[in-house]
Amino acid sequence: MWAAGNVVFPAGQVIVAASAGSMAAAMINADLIEEDVARKLAA
Repeated sequence: MWAAGNVVFPAGQVIVAASAGSMAAAMINADLIEEDVARKLAA
């Protein structure tokens, strides 16, 4: 489960929330790519 922005830091301002969302998106993308590559290599 991924959480970003004001979910994890309620006192955060908009820029903090935007930054956290951007970092979460990058990490989710990396996980999806890693999973996709692992599936292709296993096939």
